[in-house]
Amino acid sequence: MFELDVKVITRELSFENFKSHFTKPLIYYMVNKNDDMSFFITYVLVDFNNNKMTYIYSYSNSNKRILDMQDEIERYHMSKCPHNSIQVKENESFLTFNEDEKFFTFINYVEKKMYVCTMKDLIPESEIKFEKISHTFYKDDTDASYFYLSAVDTEQILHIYRISLDLKDITEVNSFEGKPIPPHVLRNHKDYFFLSDEFRYSQFELTKKNKIVTQDELSRMYFKLSIKLNVGREVPMSFREERAALYQEMRRKYGIKCMQGRIMMINRKTNEQTYYNTTGGSPAHFEIDSQQNCVYTSAHNFFGVKDGVIYFEPAIIDKFEIVEDKLVHKGAFSYEKGYRYTSHKIFSVDGKTYICTFGQPNRLIFADADTMELLFYEDIGEDELSSQDDVSLYINSCGNNTEIIAIEVSPDNRLIVFVDGTYLYLYDFEKRQICKKVSHGFDTGKDGINMEDFKIRTVHFNYLS
Repeated sequence: MFELDVKVITRELSFENFKSHFTKPLIYYMVNKNDDMSFFITYVLVDFNNNKMTYIYSYSNSNKRILDMQDEIERYHMSKCPHNSIQVKENESFLTFNEDEKFFTFINYVEKKMYVCTMKDLIPESEIKFEKISHTFYKDDTDASYFYLSAVDTEQILHIYRISLDLKDITEVNSFEGKPIPPHVLRNHKDYFFLSDEFRYSQFELTKKNKIVTQDELSRMYFKLSIKLNVGREVPMSFREERAALYQEMRRKYGIKCMQGRIMMINRKTNEQTYYNTTGGSPAHFEIDSQQNCVYTSAHNFFGVKDGVIYFEPAIIDKFEIVEDKLVHKGAFSYEKGYRYTSHKIFSVDGKTYICTFGQPNRLIFADADTMELLFYEDIGEDELSSQDDVSLYINSCGNNTEIIAIEVSPDNRLIVFVDGTYLYLYDFEKRQICKKVSHGFDTGKDGINMEDFKIRTVHFNYLS
């Protein structure tokens, strides 16, 4: 563990017309554009009730020097993004976990300190050599002073722990042979754990080759084609040109079909593990409707490449009902112009349940959770999809300059909250319109810090509670 100083700046705003909709602050993430390691996160707290936004930023020369002094400095190069945060003490501290990393952070913004921790700090006496920590966690349903965490070791054993928020009490509740990359999400609900441990292990059918390949194999095929495509070129292709050419060649040469993925359910009373197929591949996040005892999981239908991800089919959201300690598939939502679904949320208005999500690049989508059919959609900004004859080709070649991914719903289920690279938005579900937007950046006038020097680093956000 090592300690860094953080600076805290408060920005006064007016949320007077929206205070009644929110009970807890929302957290999202930014990073300094000059931070090559993307390690020094700026944590942004949106406090609707107190009409303010709090910026907790860690990028400084003194902190960079401390980081340079650490052993294995390469482990602190954040290749992806912060994934979720858990409140430790109200108006004081929280934990943040990152995607595909060995470390997490404990931030006390009253004391203006950030502690960078690894599993070795949690269990110093253990001989286990941990490889990576999972990405998304939740508090214990029965005791909110604890949360559950999972991590995989160098022997590919997955360990699940129940940990106190102060990190002083830790108990292993389960362990079993896992995969090199731990579950994308560990979600606890009543007597069950839900794990998306095959998020990075999708399979694809090459219909023109009569062959099944893994995500990694497909990525290598893509890389080889990219080398071949650029051999002998005097003028490099633009990102859009190269992406379009590679996608069309992959589709022409192989005929790629996404295979079903799987999620794991663990009965915590018996430790019984059961896999369930999802309609699409790369299943990731779980949203739970406690009233109807239903679990909704997203399947992205993508695979990773060096400069992002590639989509071959629209994303899918599956609905399962928990019946007698089993999951029963109740339906699936898909829409021909809806790709990725990084975040999805379940909410109810006047006794009716809905799903909201974003399809690439900026299409806000609402579905009926009972029928699992499209209700309506709205493009935030320009409509980029309606005029496209080949939506998948367009999405795979347009880049992500305007993409909107992270989404939340106000606790009273009336407002949808989301962010793009410039603004935080509040969207009125019943009026079907944006009712407020707030820019991320502003010139603080303090310490020479200008928030215009920062960029969004958020793919998910949540309330601190």
